[in-house]
Amino acid sequence: MSDVEDKSLAKQEPQSALIPIGSDPEQLIADVQKHLDILERVKGMLKVDVHYRIDRKGKKVMKRSGFALYSYIFKLAEDAEPIEQELTYETPKTYSFSARRNGKWITLTETTDFRGFRVKVKIIHTLSGRASWGVAGCTMEEYNIQSKMGDGRWYHDCLATAYTRAMNRAISNIIGSAEISAEEVNGQDQQRSVKVVDSMITQKEITVLKPSWNVKEAIEMQGWEDAVNVIKTFIDNMGLDVDSFDIQVDAIKVTAKPLVTYNEDTFKAANEILEAAGFEYVKSQKLWRFNCPEEGE
Repeated sequence: MSDVEDKSLAKQEPQSALIPIGSDPEQLIADVQKHLDILERVKGMLKVDVHYRIDRKGKKVMKRSGFALYSYIFKLAEDAEPIEQELTYETPKTYSFSARRNGKWITLTETTDFRGFRVKVKIIHTLSGRASWGVAGCTMEEYNIQSKMGDGRWYHDCLATAYTRAMNRAISNIIGSAEISAEEVNGQDQQRSVKVVDSMITQKEITVLKPSWNVKEAIEMQGWEDAVNVIKTFIDNMGLDVDSFDIQVDAIKVTAKPLVTYNEDTFKAANEILEAAGFEYVKSQKLWRFNCPEEGE
């Protein structure tokens, strides 16, 4: 190498290993800023309860429709057939669930070695060819899958949920949005975004809220097989920690037993709201019970 070439190279500013040789770093930065500006404008177009919901911690959780809008605006497309891997148990497991048959709710069982799916999805930017992979899974351990077993959709729902999660991750990765997918939160694809409250009762330790929606109407609309999700959402909207309840369901009732001890004021406030919503407190078992609405009631 000549002295002239040595001096020429010495004058060049150091570049990141991620920046192609010959590229203008300033132009790359300007392009990134332009993309971020467009992304923020697109986020401003999103509508609550249409493209995203707000969780109980006040965080924005993106719904499938939000990621679909991203895909349309940024010209993204699925590049290949998704890679699906079926997961199985070494030993079959038996699940018990409620199902509606001939107008009546009955308890059924299903024994299977099926565990779930792992799915890998590839997304490309159609204008540049840039690609991104998303990998996700869904298993029978998730309550939102078990709660639908009465409909016979558990196999399909595992695959569809894993695919949606993988797709959303790939889209989020390629546009750099880092949004949380609704399918990722608590493994509940159909989580509700009911956040409206009628009144507030403040206690020493916990502020108990009274949701403005009707539990019985929600269950009648969603079906008894989804009753636990409805009741979990109601308890969550009250401002109580859902994870601190042992919630069980059978063909005729849902029970919610607190695993923590509330102070007297908090308990009275919670009990008042739950009883007004149709729950009955069973003192001997220290739990609340919600009975399945009678046919035609």
